[in-house]
Amino acid sequence: AAAERPVMAAIRVIPPCFAMGQAAGTAAALAVQNGVGPKQLDPAILVSALKSDGVYLPE
Repeated sequence: AAAERPVMAAIRVIPPCFAMGQAAGTAAALAVQNGVGPKQLDPAILVSALKSDGVYLPE
């Protein structure tokens, strides 16, 4: 696939936006399930859930 140079900047940021949205939604759902606010959610729980959903998380 090819795109004009000015369009490439917009295309390049789409995958991180998908991952950020999935992380935010997963964090909200896990916070509700665990009866805590988003700031109190254990990050390890979120990371585990995202990895089990197939999200790429570099170490």
